Amino acid sequence: MMIERNIKTVIVTGPTGAVGTALCSRLLQAGCTVVAVCRPGSPRAVALPKDANLYVVACDAANLADLPQCMAAAGLPVQADAFFHLAWAHTIGAGRNDMPAQIENIRYTIDAVRTAAAMGCRVFVGTGSQAEYGRVDGVLRADTPTNPENGYGMAKLCAGR
Repeated sequence: MMIERNIKTVIVTGPTGAVGTALCSRLLQAGCTVVAVCRPGSPRAVALPKDANLYVVACDAANLADLPQCMAAAGLPVQADAFFHLAWAHTIGAGRNDMPAQIENIRYTIDAVRTAAAMGCRVFVGTGSQAEYGRVDGVLRADTPTNPENGYGMAKLCAGR
């Protein structure tokens, strides 16, 4: 069975990372209006695609509950069809085992889900990580057992569940 979705306006957190930038480009190519939610003062925001349908809104992941107000202040409608949550802090080095920081990432994900619902989003996509599985010989599949070896993997698994 095919499910067709009419997605015109999309919110993307974490748009300045490699996956986020590629996602924004693809959504713009598909004719979507993209709201790129960036950390206030993000130096990487300048690397986002230049497009009349891309709007950069400053809102820290710690304050995603304030996103509707941030969008309204930028003169944007406070509704969207889909929400892609890619923002995640402390992904490299010692930050991967900084459990208080990783627990905050879980909270940010929960806030993203709640904010998406409040904004009328019918689609929510959160990103996972290989780190949820730990070391695996072979190809990862949906039925591969999870065995995270660091706080980052544990938090990604928790947020996804």
